[in-house]
Amino acid sequence: MIADGPRAAVVSAWRSPGDVFAGLKGDWKLLRRLDGRGWMQGTATFSDGADGNLAYHERGRVRLDAQEFEAERKYVFAARPAGFAVYFAETPLRLFHEVELTLANGTLSGQASHLCAADLYRSRYAFVPDGRFTIDHEVTGPKKSYLLSTMFAR
Repeated sequence: MIADGPRAAVVSAWRSPGDVFAGLKGDWKLLRRLDGRGWMQGTATFSDGADGNLAYHERGRVRLDAQEFEAERKYVFAARPAGFAVYFAETPLRLFHEVELTLANGTLSGQASHLCAADLYRSRYAFVPDGRFTIDHEVTGPKKSYLLSTMFAR
């Protein structure tokens, strides 16, 4: 059936860890929540970058406590055999973390961590069968304590 064609293509995008990197390319809507204190709504774009990497650029409207403002962030994603690495978009590139994906119950997921001074970032990625994906960053330490949850959809 014609109606099943596009849905089947989206579902198959996350078939294996090696498929995820290529499936990220393009534009995504994002919705981020910060521990009941705020949110961000906007777009994220994965575009061709240097050396076969993907340049990630998000931009949108943030509400944090009583303030509202525009914000943006950039990273560089690099393919790995079983997932990807995420770098801060700096010169030279600086590693944020590497994610190895595994399949369970139809969802590809992986975890990573990054120590920034005394603050620990624990990240979880989940690529769900309907084509969406989520990134959760749990941040703990003497200066920070929060959970950022972001949903990405086409």
